[in-house]
Amino acid sequence: MRVGALCAALRTRTGRCWSYPRQRSTWFFVGAMVALSLASRTVFARPEFGGDCTACHGPRLSSTPANGGELDFGPTLVGQSSERELSITNTGGNSGGRAKRLSGNFPETKGEFILDGASRFTDLARNTTTSRTYQYAPNSRGSDSESMAATADNSDNLPVSGSTVTFTGQGVAPVISVDTQAAEVGDVRIGTSAAARITIQNTGDGNLSGIGAASNLNGTAEVSTGDYSGLGGNFSLGDGVSQSFDYLFAPSSHGQQSAVVPISSDNGAPDGTNAPHAVEVTLTGNGVGPVFSSDLPPGSILDFGSAAMQTLTISNLTPDPDLGDLTDLTLLSAMISGPDAALFSIDGFSPGTVLSKADTLNLGLGLDSQGGGQRNAVLTLTTDQGGPFGEAAASFQYSLTGGSAVLLAGDANMDYQFNQLDLVQVQIAAKYLTGQAATWGDGDWNGAPGGTAGAPPAGDGQFNQLDIIAALGANTYLKGPYAAIQSGGQPSDGQTSIVYHALTGELAVDAPSGTNLTSISIDSAASIFTGDSARNVGGNFDNASDGNIFKATFGGSFGDLSFGNVAPAGLSEDFLVQDLTVVGTLQGGRGLGAVDLIYVPVPEPSCLMLLALGIGLSLLYGRF
Repeated sequence: MRVGALCAALRTRTGRCWSYPRQRSTWFFVGAMVALSLASRTVFARPEFGGDCTACHGPRLSSTPANGGELDFGPTLVGQSSERELSITNTGGNSGGRAKRLSGNFPETKGEFILDGASRFTDLARNTTTSRTYQYAPNSRGSDSESMAATADNSDNLPVSGSTVTFTGQGVAPVISVDTQAAEVGDVRIGTSAAARITIQNTGDGNLSGIGAASNLNGTAEVSTGDYSGLGGNFSLGDGVSQSFDYLFAPSSHGQQSAVVPISSDNGAPDGTNAPHAVEVTLTGNGVGPVFSSDLPPGSILDFGSAAMQTLTISNLTPDPDLGDLTDLTLLSAMISGPDAALFSIDGFSPGTVLSKADTLNLGLGLDSQGGGQRNAVLTLTTDQGGPFGEAAASFQYSLTGGSAVLLAGDANMDYQFNQLDLVQVQIAAKYLTGQAATWGDGDWNGAPGGTAGAPPAGDGQFNQLDIIAALGANTYLKGPYAAIQSGGQPSDGQTSIVYHALTGELAVDAPSGTNLTSISIDSAASIFTGDSARNVGGNFDNASDGNIFKATFGGSFGDLSFGNVAPAGLSEDFLVQDLTVVGTLQGGRGLGAVDLIYVPVPEPSCLMLLALGIGLSLLYGRF
């Protein structure tokens, strides 16, 4: 060490600098070494020489975590906060006095790291510590880091170094993800079902916060409506967990159908802010299936008349594309039931027949009348319409009727009513209890019911008490005609028909082809003949009232004729079939047999316009 430096050191310690005598005195040398040792311990321990200042008696700032360290708050749920402490200790000199105390400032709030309390601290004595609490309150997912500095300020001491600590934390939160790929179910056959599915997943990391279920994704999937059935439900999903909700689509009609399902969560917004979130999911599906159709509407009467065969044409008229099993129609069975089922037959049908889109099947139906009489049965076709392919679902029925109306006991003149005329006829024959051979017209009625007009059933060949009992049992005396008409008549079809025009209320007779009538009686239970006065009546026994139109010729006959617009317009076919009853006689003395109704509906508006135009042109042409 140089003498100048040594002198400076001694001056610092003693306030004086002694000269080093050239005489080598032992005592002087010893004293110099002692002074040098003391000076080196004091001078070189000061901050400007890199020392720790402990021996210089000044304050010193130390922090926990230490200068350059890290204060980590760890994963914290967004919307909540976590706490950590930063401590400052005065690790300076050991002498008393105010100048040896430490004052300064903790780091202020910065970013998402919030100081709880005042930043200023003062008069911190040696080896004492003060602390501040910091809160980490993340507002979104992700890592956060801030460099935070604690500082000291002691005006009467040499400068004191501060401490810089890095604050770190991780914002965590649940995140909702809604998978709607299975919400579209596509084509579904009517009568079946398919599940539309909504899957909700928590793709976040909220559980890293360590606070349990409160950090799950929590919410509700609502109930569906319409053709979609599903109760929805609540969900509470941990990180990476998903839950699916099924909504059963069971279409009841053709075409695209949809329903909206609200999904709401109490937290877990997709932007990472852990805010509530709501979304609506649209469920979609397309109802498809076969459509049964026939040339005679189901529920109608298929009247054979006097024919032995009829054809029922069945089609699959689905409006959907040809989708195979989804739109194919299966005819599973065809059954005939009823009192005369054994007399009807089905031809050209195989159980399980499949009709694709626009396919048709002609179903042959036969009737064996076995000697005459009205025959009735019911045809039931069972299909898979409205159900799974190949499984029984919708059935369609048709009333089958044919043959002539059967005669009832007492109807001696075979006009399909039992009245005074029949009693007069048998009294004229005078066969009662005589033992003489008797016919139906003479009173042999105990073979009834059966037969037809002109071909009555055979009895026991006599007119006696058994025949009277049969007539009383029929319970038809003076109750009017017992032969009702049927729907579905056709012009010139071989049987008598009543023709009704819905546009005008006209009522007419369509005689059997090649045969004239000698009498006809048309009764209305509702007394509908309130229109124009009836035409083509006026004979001695003819009648035209609100409830009956009767025409009879004696020695003559008549074919097709019109009674005019005697009925109200716009009556339905079903009403007329229920309301009217018809009896009468054909030329040759036979009864009319089965009578049907030819219903002429109101023309379409376009047809009326063309008709009006034609009439107008005719009138215009006539003027010129």
